[in-house]
Amino acid sequence: MSALNDEALCKFNDLSKNHLEQCFFLSHKFTNKAPNAIKLAKDIHQTNIKKLSTYILVVPDSLLSSSDDYFVSIFLQNLNELANNKKLTISVCIYGHLTTSLLKPMLISHNRYIAGLATMTSLDDARYCYLVDFWS
Repeated sequence: MSALNDEALCKFNDLSKNHLEQCFFLSHKFTNKAPNAIKLAKDIHQTNIKKLSTYILVVPDSLLSSSDDYFVSIFLQNLNELANNKKLTISVCIYGHLTTSLLKPMLISHNRYIAGLATMTSLDDARYCYLVDFWS
């Protein structure tokens, strides 16, 4: 959350108090290892998520951009399996500069594990462009 300015952090905290039942954060205080997408997916399997709920996963682009195509496939397959087993809606929100150029083509190639793909880019301080690449 360190990338958020004070105003955005305040809004996030207000939303989380009113609308989130559970909230988990990856802490860099307890490890100096880089995050691993496959281990993250396995950890998510172990969390106690109620059936028929919505799970929002916000991750930096570095989590997947440092992984090869095979590991991205395993990560998405694990999330897909969890969503199907527990009847969840899982939204994966990836942020960072590499998202559109590097990860978008990789995610499109793994469309069998995801229900849709959309990108949002900033046009200026007040406007964004939201593009739906595919939706099923």
